[in-house]
Amino acid sequence: MNKTEIINKLIIYNTGILNSSKFLNLNVYSEASLPVFSYLIQHENKWILFDTGLSSLLADNPEKYLGRILDMVVPFRTKKTWVLSSQIQINPEDIDIIILSHRHLDHTGEVSKFKNAKIYIHKDEMKNKNTLLGSLKGVKNIDIPTDTKLTFPAFEYIKNRWGMKQLVDLLGDNSIYLCHTPGHVMGHISVVLNAGIPILLAGDALYAPPSQYQSKKIKKSWDMLSAIYFFKKHGLIFTSHDKIENYPSSKYNWIELKDPTNIALSSRNAFLNENDSVI
Repeated sequence: MNKTEIINKLIIYNTGILNSSKFLNLNVYSEASLPVFSYLIQHENKWILFDTGLSSLLADNPEKYLGRILDMVVPFRTKKTWVLSSQIQINPEDIDIIILSHRHLDHTGEVSKFKNAKIYIHKDEMKNKNTLLGSLKGVKNIDIPTDTKLTFPAFEYIKNRWGMKQLVDLLGDNSIYLCHTPGHVMGHISVVLNAGIPILLAGDALYAPPSQYQSKKIKKSWDMLSAIYFFKKHGLIFTSHDKIENYPSSKYNWIELKDPTNIALSSRNAFLNENDSVI
């Protein structure tokens, strides 16, 4: 696969922290914190955002919005502005497209900020009752606003694309593919970037049980993602909540990490060999 100049930059940024032992229903005594990543893609002609992360409204009054799940989500946000506005001079109105992996509040929290963006989400997610929202007060402010215009991608089989099925060539230029990966939720979407090397933005598709709520569906997704071997050897894999430890220098100068928390981060990824950092 030859490197194209269509994907100019991938910016990975952290929007919050989850308490993993509680959030993932793990039967463990120790607690660990996991980041909540979003991904900003600089396409040749567009700015594209994969997931919006936790709402900045949580910075001022998390109790108001999170209620009973406050012990699962530990927001570190201190400003209501979009975290990238001051770091790379990109504002919410500059974003052309948003791709939502699914409708959990740690992925949709900032949707209302992006007034000009075309928003893609799987149609099954709008039927999804398992949104982690429950009876939370003020939820309309940290989820998808009811008046948001949404686009539902039409997935199809595309031959010879990394062994995967049910893809959408988002822009029709072979640069960004959406992949239906049910399991964590029925309407989960992952993203594959064709950027010289294939880059899988898995979202929450690679969780282990018990955080795969649709256990019958995840088997099919994992079968489809059997192309993971290809990514392990030739490409990169990022998930939304990788355990991040020690961020090394990137050997790809078009991949950046923006961390407003000043927490030490790394690109170590559980799906790659132990001695191979992701970037």
